[in-house]
Amino acid sequence: GADVAQVYPAIVRGSGRAQRVHDYLGGEDQIIRSIFQCEMATLRTEVIEIFQRQYRTRIVRETCTGNTGSFTNLYWIDAAGAIWQSRQWVSARVGRIDIQKL
Repeated sequence: GADVAQVYPAIVRGSGRAQRVHDYLGGEDQIIRSIFQCEMATLRTEVIEIFQRQYRTRIVRETCTGNTGSFTNLYWIDAAGAIWQSRQWVSARVGRIDIQKL
């Protein structure tokens, strides 16, 4: 699970810092908590196409660092604040996944 209550508003704004909390189930059925400090920055604008519809978006990069490592996520956000596409880190085993709003 992830607590992104602080992260989401900063992502939509396209700038700022926030704390992200991840909880994982460990090998002995214990919850392992990782806390990350994240910084958001708007990179550029881009028009993306999803099922033959185009969306004018800005790409926001989220860079996070914590005691268990670091990762970078990307979000494609429209002017209304809707996240249409993202590329998010899952784990060392899985890597990154791409997500699109359909």
